[in-house]
Amino acid sequence: MSLRETIETDLKIALKAGEKITLESLRMVKSEVRNREVAKTADTVLDDNAIIEVISTLVKKGKESVRLFEEGNRQELADKEKAEIAILEKYLPAQISEDEVREKVKGVVEKLGITDMKGMGQVMKAAMAEVGKSADGNVVSGIVKEILSGKG
Repeated sequence: MSLRETIETDLKIALKAGEKITLESLRMVKSEVRNREVAKTADTVLDDNAIIEVISTLVKKGKESVRLFEEGNRQELADKEKAEIAILEKYLPAQISEDEVREKVKGVVEKLGITDMKGMGQVMKAAMAEVGKSADGNVVSGIVKEILSGKG
């Protein structure tokens, strides 16, 4: 079953069960996917990887919203965003741990032979190719900086 079909099925289940937050979250995904398809051409159909990218973008925006809501003392809105993020993350590939990311980044650094911050772009490109969608780019970036600055 494709990711699109899974989302459609889960949306119907949430509608029947009256799960408001799940329903809103999945409708948001469906809407954003459709907007991206229309933006390309009317006949475009996004594949699973593109849909994962859409969901990943929505999760990142949600995390930023949580941060802003918490800074503004709007905990009820932050909690709602957190609930939506938890629902959306179910449709993303499993994330690897920071330790696993660190090991992969160390391997990339050794393979490329880069020892200073000047090569960060090369290391990031290779590291992101290595971990793919299984690690957040911000986490990878932080670990690359840590390793290249000699702290890791």
